[in-house]
Amino acid sequence: MLRLTIKILEKKFDIMVKKNQRIIEVLKVLKENQLFFYDINQMMVYSVRNQEYVNKKLTFKQGDIFSGDILELK
Repeated sequence: MLRLTIKILEKKFDIMVKKNQRIIEVLKVLKENQLFFYDINQMMVYSVRNQEYVNKKLTFKQGDIFSGDILELK
């Protein structure tokens, strides 16, 4: 399990995910739970540690995302 921080605008969410989960699937669950209301398909995921954008279709492992990372949704 990975512990991540998701940051969107001024909000931050600490979540736990499996490293083999797809990033887009986690974003869908967060949206379904009304943690944000933005269009997932239009969002870009930015890794603060890697200082690069991550493909949402990848798993966290494939996207080189580790426990403690901060992902910004833009």
